[in-house]
Amino acid sequence: MEIDINIAKRVGLNCAIVYAAIKQGIEDRGVSFEGHPFIQISAHDIHKEVDFISERTIVRALKILEENSLIESKFFVGHKKWRRCI
Repeated sequence: MEIDINIAKRVGLNCAIVYAAIKQGIEDRGVSFEGHPFIQISAHDIHKEVDFISERTIVRALKILEENSLIESKFFVGHKKWRRCI
């Protein structure tokens, strides 16, 4: 997992770590929807990968990343969110 320094400067280190986890997941097992790669991943799933950050902090980081248009979240199938890096 590679952390983007520019994202860390823009929104903080925790957000950069969460962003990197999503990006890595997309590279490993991403699925194309509407011409973009997405991954079905929850805060709990991210916490399993980066267990040194609490789930609550991950939820806050996801919100900040969405507010800053760094990730996009959508519901495609069922009730789980699919996310992509923008």
